[in-house]
Amino acid sequence: MKSDTSYIKLILTSWEPTFHKGQMTYWILVDIKESPKSLEVIQTFISYAIREIISYNEQSIYKGYKKYYDVELIDFELRVSERGPQRKYYRLIGLGKMVLNKFIERNIVIFRTESFSKILKKVRMKRITKYQFQYAATSIFLTTVFFLLLNTFVNNREWKSVIVLAPLWFKYVPEWIAQ
Repeated sequence: MKSDTSYIKLILTSWEPTFHKGQMTYWILVDIKESPKSLEVIQTFISYAIREIISYNEQSIYKGYKKYYDVELIDFELRVSERGPQRKYYRLIGLGKMVLNKFIERNIVIFRTESFSKILKKVRMKRITKYQFQYAATSIFLTTVFFLLLNTFVNNREWKSVIVLAPLWFKYVPEWIAQ
């Protein structure tokens, strides 16, 4: 049986893209459930929500939008943009909300069950230290603050603030937390 790290890496690099591709619909629908969002905002949300492990190119997302629109899960509206032509803002509509809620009940809630928790405890490599817990708690808090600010700027159409805030967040906050 092969167990060297390069072989494990090879297996993971062939398995993970398929796994990640399957998550795109979930992340897009979750993000537009509460309010309409543009492609740029959705890409930022996905990138941050999954810790930049997965990224989807615009073409893949647009293909997804077309598919979700064709099966009446989403709709869009055109809005004036400060950066040029009008932009599409996508939102989840009635059927889409029902489908997403059912999907979550059938496929996501399982990760919060006691049996799944037991499985994770068995697989867990090491216990997290107090420092790691504090790091995680600080990260969650700052992330929440960031998304509240980002959501406020987006809803108020303060694009310059979003354009300035997002790069600063990704550059400086992880370094600050690590100190």
